[in-house]
Amino acid sequence: MLKHFGEKLPELSDIVRQLPDVAHRLLQEIADGEFKIRVENRGVDEIREQFKRSDRRRFYLISGAASLLSGAVLVGMDVQPPFIGWIVAVAGVILLLRGRP
Repeated sequence: MLKHFGEKLPELSDIVRQLPDVAHRLLQEIADGEFKIRVENRGVDEIREQFKRSDRRRFYLISGAASLLSGAVLVGMDVQPPFIGWIVAVAGVILLLRGRP
């Protein structure tokens, strides 16, 4: 173990000599507001994409249900012209199909 330490001693002395410069640069970046910590987490992007898909699906399902219900009310109230209620109801069905998993 001591032999291994003796072999690495020159490398350690170089690192120790560079340490004050590195510390000074780091402190200067912090003081200037330029210091940034980069965190990389591959799972966060995947979770973010799942949330986007979930939000999109929820939007289609809510819009589709509201359109289908509105179309049914329009058809039931015998609104003129009569095809308007059917168009709204069909649009609701299309949105519901689009939002299914």
